[in-house]
Amino acid sequence: ELFGEHLVFWWDSLAWRAMLDECPHRLAPLSEGRIDEAGCIECPYHGWAFEGSSGACTRIPQLEGMGNSDVRGKCGGTVFRVVERQGLVWVWGERGLSANQADEGLIPVCEAMEDPAFDWIDVSRDMPYSADMLIENVIDSSHVHFTHHKTISKRENAKPLPLRVTTKITPSGFEGTFQ
Repeated sequence: ELFGEHLVFWWDSLAWRAMLDECPHRLAPLSEGRIDEAGCIECPYHGWAFEGSSGACTRIPQLEGMGNSDVRGKCGGTVFRVVERQGLVWVWGERGLSANQADEGLIPVCEAMEDPAFDWIDVSRDMPYSADMLIENVIDSSHVHFTHHKTISKRENAKPLPLRVTTKITPSGFEGTFQ
């Protein structure tokens, strides 16, 4: 979900793709369908298929052999611009944004991850909590030694974490460094 809209993501053998998670025909969730042999996402209800870069409808099985290109041309899905950087998938929240309209310069780059000697540990877990809870846990690094004991830290490594505030504190936040 992005800004209240349900999206479906898939890899089409060339790139990550994202569309509104609803078939434009009967609003069935495309995420319950499949990726076909051509890399298109197929609706689980009637089998309509959509290509990921433009959302164009590529197949309506019920009209096969009936000269259906005009009908298919009017039945596209809603795509979202997607880019993969440093192992993360980024999506622009504006519907139908084309590749040349999305400013990839807005994606933050972690310089350490550009270093070939950098070791990346990819771990993911579905957690049923909100963005504010996530941010609180990321900011509160003093919990790591206890909550994540014997996984990414140890209790015996706990120590004071003095924070030096380096900017003015405003309603938008502040910046600081741990000493």
